[in-house]
Amino acid sequence: MKKDKTIKIEDLSNTSEIKQASGFLVIAFLIAYILITFLPKGMSIDIMGIQWLYISIINVVIGIIIYFFKKDEIEWSKFYLNKVTLLYIAFVALSGISVFFGDNQIEGIVSYIKLLSVFCAFLLLSITSNTKKSVLLNFSIAISIIFFYEMFMVASQFYNKVIKFDFLVSSQIVKGNSGNVNIMASTIMLKLPFVLYCYYYFKNKKKYFFLITFFLGTLVLFPTGSRTNIISYFLLLVFIISFIIYTKQFKVFKTKIILFLLTALVGYGVSYWAINKHIKKKKTETIDKVIEKKEDINEISGNRLTLWNNTIQLIKKEPLTGVGYGNYKIEVLPFESKQRDGWRISKYSHEDFLQVCAESGILTGLLYLSLFIITSFICFKRILNKNLEKEKKWLPFVVLMLLMVYVIDSLLNFPLHVALTQVHFLIILFFFLNLENDKNSNTKYINSNYVIAFATVLSAILVIPNYKYFKSLYGQNTVFADEKAMKLSYDKVDEVLPNYPNLNEFGYTIASLKAKYLIKEKRYDEALELLMRTKNDNKYIMYNENLVASIYGNYSNYDSVYKYRKMAFEMYPKVEVLFTNYILTLKKLNKIKELDEAKLYHDKYGSNEKFDSIFNRIYNHNGKIILNKNESAQENPINVMDKNLSKTSEADQKKKLDYIIELSTKLNNTKNDWKKRLEISKELKKLQPESIIHDMNIGMSLYKLSRPKEAKPYIEKSIKSNYFKDGLPEFVMGCNYLTLNDKSKGCEYLSIAKTKGYTIPENIQANCK
Repeated sequence: MKKDKTIKIEDLSNTSEIKQASGFLVIAFLIAYILITFLPKGMSIDIMGIQWLYISIINVVIGIIIYFFKKDEIEWSKFYLNKVTLLYIAFVALSGISVFFGDNQIEGIVSYIKLLSVFCAFLLLSITSNTKKSVLLNFSIAISIIFFYEMFMVASQFYNKVIKFDFLVSSQIVKGNSGNVNIMASTIMLKLPFVLYCYYYFKNKKKYFFLITFFLGTLVLFPTGSRTNIISYFLLLVFIISFIIYTKQFKVFKTKIILFLLTALVGYGVSYWAINKHIKKKKTETIDKVIEKKEDINEISGNRLTLWNNTIQLIKKEPLTGVGYGNYKIEVLPFESKQRDGWRISKYSHEDFLQVCAESGILTGLLYLSLFIITSFICFKRILNKNLEKEKKWLPFVVLMLLMVYVIDSLLNFPLHVALTQVHFLIILFFFLNLENDKNSNTKYINSNYVIAFATVLSAILVIPNYKYFKSLYGQNTVFADEKAMKLSYDKVDEVLPNYPNLNEFGYTIASLKAKYLIKEKRYDEALELLMRTKNDNKYIMYNENLVASIYGNYSNYDSVYKYRKMAFEMYPKVEVLFTNYILTLKKLNKIKELDEAKLYHDKYGSNEKFDSIFNRIYNHNGKIILNKNESAQENPINVMDKNLSKTSEADQKKKLDYIIELSTKLNNTKNDWKKRLEISKELKKLQPESIIHDMNIGMSLYKLSRPKEAKPYIEKSIKSNYFKDGLPEFVMGCNYLTLNDKSKGCEYLSIAKTKGYTIPENIQANCK
């Protein structure tokens, strides 16, 4: 019988024995959280809905199991009150208090419940962290096996597309089941330290499995283009080699280091080849750009400098209490609305420590930062301890590497608000406590019964709001998929969208989604009451106000139209539809002085030729102007204006414009009569040959009439114009190519549409799986 050739790298543990079953039970708890990676998105608009629900359910199950097993495990009867535990408790408590200082306390509760779900998991795992036997090794093996499967599936799909030149968009492939490429990259980096620990632990052939797993992780990491995590990857390589040299194990691991570096180099090379050789036309970041790009630092960082500056302004606004946990996305709008061309929000500041300060106050932010400083310091101190056996330095080193990855991610992204990365944060704290609880045997503790009861009961309660949140995300997906056709009834929309949460994933109110369907059904009074009652849920987004103006337009109450159009424009002076609506309203009411003031106000935040053209055409036109008739928030009234009006006489201008308005009204009233829409759009194209919108309408109509070859040049022209920013032309082109049985091009265009924010229905997306 062959002797198992292993290097004795052991977990930091004392010699007290504990039943082997408890060790496997603890690993099962940790793996249960890790399996969140494989939860299906289903028909939800965001995969995190089911992930937060899963965490709260698993908390309840684990809490019950711990309660029944703790009587046999003496160490599980204690809940240690060390510095890190107390810091985390204080951070969670102060974040909860800050909820009451937010303008939208419901949204604050929605966000805080996610934090509480993680906190309950932390309380339960901290009790089991007192386990004394081989937790690090066994868990590292288990997570490496899971990681191997996940990376193999993603890498095989991605590189299969590359080889066949059947490439969609790498961000749609390498994100796996995480929902986002940056999140996928973060979770890769938060697993690699465990994989490398196993690689250096085993001396026999088993080590090659972990080397291959590391290779697969490399193959997937680089195509994500995540600068943050690519930086972490290279730092991890440097630090692990430095650690081996410092602990005087270089001679022992010399061959392994060479294989390890060669694997990293080959992985990088294959990734470089795949992205830069075969995907030259792809617009996301390639590896060479990630490493060598020398543009403006704000552009490189995805406008993070602007986000951080806005966040600092928020901190100055409420330095002590913060603006309320979960309210960042609302309170930052007055700062960023003047900077944006698009009508959207920033949910996160891409810097967790700054965002905590902004939402919960500077003290809370310092507590959160101290959590990482203290844990890192203790781990670093253990590694430098010359009296500690080098084999026992691996646990603090692994924890330190995990902390490094997480902190770098926190400085540039938002792991505090992502379910997947929070699960890894729990694992970091678990192993740190496993390290600390052993060392500080004199640390104060309390009976774990109270903690188990609190965490389990609270988690059971949290299942309810987490389920409502998941249901809302499911309903939002249903409603957004119907956004163009508007086939659903108000009653159906009201049924699928609960009132909790009161904001959707794009920051505007749930009530406004429902109100659009009331407007469609001409139930204006009900829509108006609903919008006015909920407008303060996000008082800066101006979506409610825009719809209110449309309703008043139907009542011909132009003074009210003016009031709400002005509010929306002054908050978002660079958003084209709001600018156009307001200028049209001023022209309608003959407010010439305010027209000039509006233009100056817009120019204050940045002028461009397109806005100048819109303003001049409306300002200089004396004929009839269409205003607010059946207008939705996305429609642009300037579509009925003609760039060539100035070339004809005033009488002809009026006659032509009236005819355009008549045709446009007919077009708006023939939503699904595609043959009629085609006729009207062609007639409008003759009158306005330069209008890209008419090309899009013609292409869409031809596609709907099953004439894809005729539709193609019109849609292509719409795409090349770059007029549409929402991905609609790319979506239609993708569907058009699928109709022509060109799956490769069809899926490519669908992916581009998705990256631009267009919601792809599941039945269409299924063609590309």
